[in-house]
Amino acid sequence: MIIAVTALAYAVVGVLALMVAIAPGYASPLYPSAGLGLAAALVFGRAGVTGVFIGAMVVNITLGG
Repeated sequence: MIIAVTALAYAVVGVLALMVAIAPGYASPLYPSAGLGLAAALVFGRAGVTGVFIGAMVVNITLGG
């Protein structure tokens, strides 16, 4: 459950942050997903890191498409 919620939160916040990205869309001036990922890793440990990994993959897949 922690993995799924962390992955979903990271992916949603990451995609929203990339909507304000500087063209061509590979860099964002603000990336709150990094803070969310750090907090998840510190609070939930390995489950949080796994959720962040899955969420980051989802963000990168949506960026490539």
